[in-house]
Amino acid sequence: MNRFRVMVILISLSVMLGGCAHLLRDPGSEEALRQRVTQAWNAKVSKNWDIVYNLTVAEYREKVSLQAFLRGANLDISEFSITEITMLESGKEAVANVTCKASHMGMVFPFTFKETWLLQDDGWRLKLAPLGIPGMKQ
Repeated sequence: MNRFRVMVILISLSVMLGGCAHLLRDPGSEEALRQRVTQAWNAKVSKNWDIVYNLTVAEYREKVSLQAFLRGANLDISEFSITEITMLESGKEAVANVTCKASHMGMVFPFTFKETWLLQDDGWRLKLAPLGIPGMKQ
C-alpha cells in the first residue's frame, strides 16, 4: 500500500510541475529577455560578434551584412552588468540598461548602453539602427 501512495504522489507532482513548465519557457518573459541580453553580452566579451549579429532583428540583418557588422565590432569589452530591464506596456518591447568596461589602447573606459529589444516570433531580438550604435553614453 505504501508503494501505491508513493507512486500516486510522484505522479501527482509530475503532473503539477509539468503544468507550470510553460512559465519557465515563456519566450516573452523578462527572464527570457535577461537570458538573451546576457547571451549577447557574453558573446561581446568573448568577441563572438557573429552571435551578436544573429541576435539582432531581421530588419537590421536585411540592411547590414555580417561582414559590415563585423567591421564595426571593435569594442574590447572586459566585463558587463545588466543594471535594469524595463518591459514596456505592449509586452513586445523592452529596454535593457547595461554597463560595461571596454579598453582601447590600454586604457579602460566605462560605458552605459540603453538597448531596445523587440519580441519577435522566435524570441527577443536586439533592435539596432543600421548606422552607428544607438544609446551609447560615456
